[in-house]
Amino acid sequence: MPALNFHSRFAAAVAQGEKRQDVRLIRGRRPIVVGDTLRLYVGQRPERRRLLREAECLGVVPIVLDMVKCEMPLGDGEVMPYFALRNFARNDGFASIDDFFEWFRKWYGDRFEGVLIQW
Repeated sequence: MPALNFHSRFAAAVAQGEKRQDVRLIRGRRPIVVGDTLRLYVGQRPERRRLLREAECLGVVPIVLDMVKCEMPLGDGEVMPYFALRNFARNDGFASIDDFFEWFRKWYGDRFEGVLIQW
C-alpha cells in the first residue's frame, strides 16, 4: 500500500475528506496506480506519524504548474479555466488560487512537473 505523508497544514482536511487529491513529484519507487489503497499520514517521524485515513486511488494524472503565470497548462496551448482552477485549488486543500500557487512557488520555484493523485 502506498503511503503519502502530508504537511500538518493539510491534516484536518485529509482526515475529514475535504482534501481529495494531492499534487506530488513523480515517485522514484513503484508509481501509484488507480486501484491502489493509499495510506494517508501526517508526521514525518515514525514516533509522531498518525494515520489520517485510507482511500482508494481513483486517478493519477501528469500535471504541470507555471507559477510565473499562475496557470496550469493542459496541452495544445490550452490552460485550465479560472473557475476550474479555483475548484482544483480547493480540492487540494487551499483557500484560493493565490494560496495554491504561492505554496508551490515556495517549495518548487517557477515551474512544477509531477502527478495529480486523486482519491
